[in-house]
Amino acid sequence: MLTKPCSIGSCGSYLDGGTNVPFQEAAIPMLEPAVVKKEMIALQKHFRDKRDYVIDRLRNMGFVIRHVPDSTFYLWLNLESLPGPISDGLNFFQACLDEKVIVVPGIFFDLNPARRRDLFDSPCHHFVRFSYGPKMEVLKMGCDGIERVVNKYVLAFFLPVQCLRWGCANWLCFRFKNMSN
Repeated sequence: MLTKPCSIGSCGSYLDGGTNVPFQEAAIPMLEPAVVKKEMIALQKHFRDKRDYVIDRLRNMGFVIRHVPDSTFYLWLNLESLPGPISDGLNFFQACLDEKVIVVPGIFFDLNPARRRDLFDSPCHHFVRFSYGPKMEVLKMGCDGIERVVNKYVLAFFLPVQCLRWGCANWLCFRFKNMSN
C-alpha cells in the first residue's frame, strides 16, 4: 500500500532548514573583521554606559559595590547593609515585586548539592542579581522602584534609631555614615 507524504511533516522539515539564502547572503558583510570590531566597540560602550548609570544610582542609594563588572551585564548586589526585613534576597525580591521591579534572589545561584545546608544558611542569601541588560528607560524605572523600596524601609527601620545614635536628622548623613561602617 502506497501512502502520500504527510504535508505537516514536510512543512516541519522546511521550517527546520535554517535561514533562507537571501538572509544568509545579507549577513556575510557583517562577518568582515572591521565591521565586527566596530560593532563590538559600540556594544561594549552601550553596556558600559548602562552599567555606570546603574552603579551610580545604586551607590547613591547607599549600596556598596566593591567589584564593578567588566565583562557581563549583571551586578551581584549585597543587601546586608539594608534594614532586616529586606536584607536577604527573597524579601528584597518580594519588596521589589511590589514596585514592579524584578531582581533574582542570590540563593537561586547557590550550588548546594543534595541540599546539604538550609536555604537560609546559603552564602548567597544576602545577595540579588541585578541585570543592566534591559533598555535604559526600563533601567531608570527599575532603579526608581529600588530606591522607593530602600527609602521605605530605611525611613521606617533605620532612620529613627540611627538619628538617635548620631544625633542627626539628615537622611544623606545616615547613608554616608552607614556606608563607612
